[in-house]
Amino acid sequence: MKTSWSMVSSLAISVVVVMAFSNCDQSTDANKSSNDTIPSIRQGVYGYVEFWEGDFMPTVPSETSGGSITPVERTIEIHTPTRFDAGNQVDYSAFYWKLFTPCIAKTSSNAKGFFQVELPPGFYSIFVIENSLYYANGGDGQGYLCPVTVFKDSLSFVKLNITYKATF
Repeated sequence: MKTSWSMVSSLAISVVVVMAFSNCDQSTDANKSSNDTIPSIRQGVYGYVEFWEGDFMPTVPSETSGGSITPVERTIEIHTPTRFDAGNQVDYSAFYWKLFTPCIAKTSSNAKGFFQVELPPGFYSIFVIENSLYYANGGDGQGYLCPVTVFKDSLSFVKLNITYKATF
């Protein structure tokens, strides 16, 4: 139990530090790489946002599915760890119209779907803004939405798949 409180305490300090230097109301180009798909940061989160649409059901080997996967430009918000019940969910979907956890950082993906954001070590939840709603289609066994952990001096890769228009 001592270790978990230590981790919570470290995370709380990291959140306060990030909140002091971040503003989730504005997105800047400071986290953009000069090469549009290679991270230029040394610590934080990077990855891709892709929109899945169509039929991805298994098919007979000689046939192909009718689905398409397209990289997309979207706003991405990183919040303190957010459980499924820490927001107002739209029905039983992967959408939330309001979150009760603070935003730590905000960035955007480029035309190739690439994004990156510098973060201190810690545990976070990551959301894609889709039609003015928060989208999170993944979680862990502890009830956290789209969790990502950032370790000291390392990068965490995340692939954010927007799948509400896909059939599996």
